[in-house]
Amino acid sequence: MQSYAAKTQLMWLGLSPLLDKIACQKVLVLGARVAVSESARDLGVVIDREMSLTAHVADICQSG
Repeated sequence: MQSYAAKTQLMWLGLSPLLDKIACQKVLVLGARVAVSESARDLGVVIDREMSLTAHVADICQSG
């Protein structure tokens, strides 16, 4: 059985100049360290930290 930490993704969302100021790369969640991701997939859509579709379009172009 996978732990919740293996299924958990964390992503900072915002404008690039502000995101670049965040130094935290891992966050403690219920006793497990979760790494910060640049993008995440939800319901087949790839979302990046700036909420643009750039990562989603790149993913579709690679798989097509």
